Amino acid sequence: MKGRVGILILVALALMNVLVHQVVCRWDMTDDKRYTISDPTKELLRTLDSPLTVMVLLEGELNAGFTRLQKAAGELLSEFSVYTAERIDSRSLDVSLVQGLDPIVIHERTHKGKMAQTTVYPYAIVEYKGKKRVVNLLQNQRGLSGEENLNNSIENLEYCMVEAIRGLVQTQVEKVVFLEGHGELGERDVYDLTQLLAQYYQVDRGCLGYEAGVLDSYAAVIIADPQLPFSEE
Repeated sequence: MKGRVGILILVALALMNVLVHQVVCRWDMTDDKRYTISDPTKELLRTLDSPLTVMVLLEGELNAGFTRLQKAAGELLSEFSVYTAERIDSRSLDVSLVQGLDPIVIHERTHKGKMAQTTVYPYAIVEYKGKKRVVNLLQNQRGLSGEENLNNSIENLEYCMVEAIRGLVQTQVEKVVFLEGHGELGERDVYDLTQLLAQYYQVDRGCLGYEAGVLDSYAAVIIADPQLPFSEE
């Protein structure tokens, strides 16, 4: 009997070992569930009908903060893979093969008190059906400490990755339009917003005539700080 119990225990341990390596378990103990994948993200991942490749450039001699960011990115991609019908191929990328991406130079003291300089590429390249997008993993906001920026970056990883995936999955380009003719903000005033929208939409500008129906084909109409009244028509 003891031998049989011992065998059962060994089998149970073996099964647990397999499950631990196949199932991603991550409990979010924060009040606002900041580390829990949202339902819209899960729905988006389930729509993927081709393999998704994510190449992370965070490699090399990283300090503790960037190591946390690297680990968080890996954990997030592991969680993503739970909800995708197709596989997510996550791997590191040789920085020497990348062009056009600016590195972050970190200056910090070593344990011997000397200043050391480290070059970090805080990026990931997401590829889907032959299209690619670069994701900046570091949310570098002025006025915040390096630790605060890294914490914010970890909290925003899901948003950054999902925005890149959504842009790659999108097949139909919706249109948005900035109205003119009533003293609205000019192109230079809304340049940053226009550039952001242009990643996902066709962005137009124009004056509204007497046919309001011309706006029917637009997903959104932006009237940016008008200074003159609209006619009743």
